[in-house]
This record gives sequence, C-alpha cells and structure tokens, in this order.
Amino acid sequence: MVGGDPWLFLTAFAGALGVGFAEEVAFRGYFLVNLGERLPLWIATLVIGLIFAALHLQSAPAAWAPGVMAGVVVISFLLTAVRLGTGSLWPAIGLHWGWNWSQGHLYGDSRGAGPELMVGPPGFSEAGLVSTGVTLLALAVAVWAFRRRIRWRGRVLTVPGSTVREQQDASRDGGERRPPHHQHFWR
Repeated sequence: MVGGDPWLFLTAFAGALGVGFAEEVAFRGYFLVNLGERLPLWIATLVIGLIFAALHLQSAPAAWAPGVMAGVVVISFLLTAVRLGTGSLWPAIGLHWGWNWSQGHLYGDSRGAGPELMVGPPGFSEAGLVSTGVTLLALAVAVWAFRRRIRWRGRVLTVPGSTVREQQDASRDGGERRPPHHQHFWR
C-alpha cells in the first residue's frame, strides 16, 4: 500500500481512475468520434495526440517539454489504437488508469533510478527513452493486433456502428437504424 495507509491507497486509486476516465471520455470518446468523422483518421489521431500532450505540459519542467510531448503523444496513439481496435472506450480507460496509477504509485519518484535521459525527470517518466520505447513497442503490437479492425485512411471513423454514414447505409439496405453515435461512444 501507499505508505501503509489504506485511505491514501484508495484515494490514489480513485484519483487515477477518475483522471483516466475523464480524459478518455473527452479525448477517445467525444473528440475522436467527432474529428474521425470529419478528418482522415490518422490526422484526427495526430491532432488529438498533440492537444492531449499540450494539456500535460502544464506541470512539466520546461527543459523536458519536447520529451514529455513526444512521450504523451505516443501514449495517446496507443490509447487511440486500443479504443479503435476493441471498439470500446472501456479498455482505453483501464489502460489509462493503470498508466496513471503505476506512474505515481509503482514507479513513484524515479529520481536516482538512472540517467534522466533514460528514465525522464522526476514525476515524468513518460519523457524517458525507456518508457517511450516500451510504449512504442506496445503501440506497434496494438496496431498489428488490430490491423483488420482499424482503417487509418478515409474520412469516416470506422468503429462499427459509430458513424452517421454507416447508419445511413444500414437504413438504405433495410437494416436496423441505430441511435446517433453521440449516444453510444462508450462501447
């Protein structure tokens, strides 16, 4: 447990879950679905990653800003691939929670754990080469595993049942009409 205090552990657990939940609903839920319908998916993913990273710069050391940006963009790409590959927001929420919780409570303060270039500055291990490398490897595995489910080209987000175009195609073919994607981006 964190410092042996069960309340501190539960607070940290809930905090990491709350942040992961809120950020995933906003970025991989709302923004991805809406931008993915208007832009090629790879551009929507890049835009979301850059905005996501910019929001995480608020407390990063200035000298580490490029490393933090790069690390957070890679993590954003991984979370997007998981969201699209599974067709559900929940695995991305779980992965984001696990990332946040492990950063603060498994790895803790990485000061003294190695050269900052490798482990990142204290509190920002995502800027380190080790973390970024592992995340890139996880991204490559996710993209490969979901290669048949994610179509990065095109102007329509291809999560099954999530687009207006798919709803229109289904209604023309006599298929069941689904509610607008805004009502079910949780899947």
